[in-house]
Amino acid sequence: MKTMKIPCLLVLIFVAACNAFSTGAPLTACTNMIPGHSVASQTSTPPYTLTVSASSYTASSTLTLTITATSGGNFKGFFLQARAANSSNTVAYGEFFNAPAGAKTIACNDLANSAATHANSDQKTSISISWRAPSPVGNVQFFLTVVQQFTTLWTGIKSGIITGPGAPPVTTSMPINTLIETISTAGCGTTKGCYRTPAGCSGQNCQYIATYAESGNNVVFELLYRPSLNTGVNWWVALGISDDTKMGNDTVFACTRYDSKIYYKSFYNDRRTPKPLTSTRAGVSNVFVSYMEGAIQCRFTRAKVPSAVGNIDVPGAVKNLNNAHHFIFGFGNTLAGGNLNYHRITTPKVSPQVVNTAQIRIVNGVSSKTLVKAHAALMSIAWVWLAPLAVFSARYMRAYKTDCVGTAAWFQIHRSSMISVVILSIAGFILVWVHVQGWSTNAGNHAYTGTATVVLSLIQPIMALFRCHPGEDKRWIFNYAHRTVGLLAVGLGLGTVFLGMDLYLLDLPSFTTWMTVGYLCGLGLSVIIIEIGRYHKRNVATPSNDDIQMQEKGDDKTDNPDVAAQNLPKKESGEIYTYAIETVVALATTAAIIAGLIIYPF
Repeated sequence: MKTMKIPCLLVLIFVAACNAFSTGAPLTACTNMIPGHSVASQTSTPPYTLTVSASSYTASSTLTLTITATSGGNFKGFFLQARAANSSNTVAYGEFFNAPAGAKTIACNDLANSAATHANSDQKTSISISWRAPSPVGNVQFFLTVVQQFTTLWTGIKSGIITGPGAPPVTTSMPINTLIETISTAGCGTTKGCYRTPAGCSGQNCQYIATYAESGNNVVFELLYRPSLNTGVNWWVALGISDDTKMGNDTVFACTRYDSKIYYKSFYNDRRTPKPLTSTRAGVSNVFVSYMEGAIQCRFTRAKVPSAVGNIDVPGAVKNLNNAHHFIFGFGNTLAGGNLNYHRITTPKVSPQVVNTAQIRIVNGVSSKTLVKAHAALMSIAWVWLAPLAVFSARYMRAYKTDCVGTAAWFQIHRSSMISVVILSIAGFILVWVHVQGWSTNAGNHAYTGTATVVLSLIQPIMALFRCHPGEDKRWIFNYAHRTVGLLAVGLGLGTVFLGMDLYLLDLPSFTTWMTVGYLCGLGLSVIIIEIGRYHKRNVATPSNDDIQMQEKGDDKTDNPDVAAQNLPKKESGEIYTYAIETVVALATTAAIIAGLIIYPF
């Protein structure tokens, strides 16, 4: 059975990765409250109750929520959020804490602890968790999804309305006029400052246009967004004014369209949560909006120094345009009432240099996600493609004696792949650290497993520096340590990539998640089949004298790559075919992830 220990560990790690959402709802559920089981919600009365300890809240007050199975039932999973009452707004409010065993909090919309979910698939009869109220946002309601088993779930379970201090009005009462002409790029760089995509575009070739021009103590802004064909008509286009290159504490101006109605909205980003501003507080006037020639567009005037500057709940939320700021450009789908859904993966774009509205120039924009997308690409190459390639080479290719630069080919592949994994992992870790500017509180378990994976990958070359030479008595210690740490690193690496699939910051298309799940399950199944075949040949089939000799030698003390092939099973064509298929599928999965990072949704 000793020969089965390492394969069993590898199989367990891969099979665990295939157990999709047993440790909590994915971040894709943050919007629709559906866990991704590809089954319809039950229409019967839910056998569960959601009780709240109070019927009202004030800022920072604490409420206790309890989910209970009725009639002696139980449940395995749940997903819980607080949202605005009687609204289609999907933004999660407040902060959950004191999660008991079997539950945890996650970050929806990049807001730490803004939702609660299960932490395992154990049977539960009741769960209680605390919720801390946000700054006043008006009445809220708790929304709950409960999973009894994988194919049986209930969505749309609601608490009573929890009353709270009034929030600023969502819409403006100021007159909105119809813009009769199409916003153009004429005068860009001469009479008005411009940002446009694609760069240098004009007329209907432009997908996004943002312009600015000073007029006395005001600045006139123009926004236009032209969606791609066959992408619907419910869209928003927005411009943010920020002190830095990240979302949070920004003044935002947005024009939205929903069901043939055009809306204008002013708000500020309290971290990632939009908080409405009245037009008076935002300093906005003379709003013109329209939808024509397939584009949503608006023009509005903003006072350089609105009266609300320095006199608002969040200091700095209303920007003084006498100062230079970074511009944030974004667009996305619109919810009912003209409310903004999350921006598309290709936005927001941010001006790398600050913009002074008194200076007319062409403004450039760069993706605010460039570093984190590069991190995801490097880690996918390292742990989806190269790391499994290295493990398969060491485990199944030793019987092939082909040399490469004087050393066994399998060893060259194994060593070069793992060196590349270490280099790519360090680079990817640095990129995301720079992007987040430290430790991420919103990446959940992904951050912890990712850090552990990088640490384990660094331990490997350090161990190699102090290993005994092949054939020495203590060599077996290195062998087992090297294999154990390596397999743990590969398993954690693959699991970490999977956990990263549903992070809001990447917003990857769903096909990449399911392709990765299929790859992991296929990889685990391949290992099971190969190892069962090997075990059968060693222990069930009648061994020959040569087989007995190889079994006696073992591969623990004689692992010199030049002679190791003498001590391993004979060549199996099935193994080399599996190795080739695994390599191709791993490369295809990696390519799909990178494609999703680069081109989705266009």
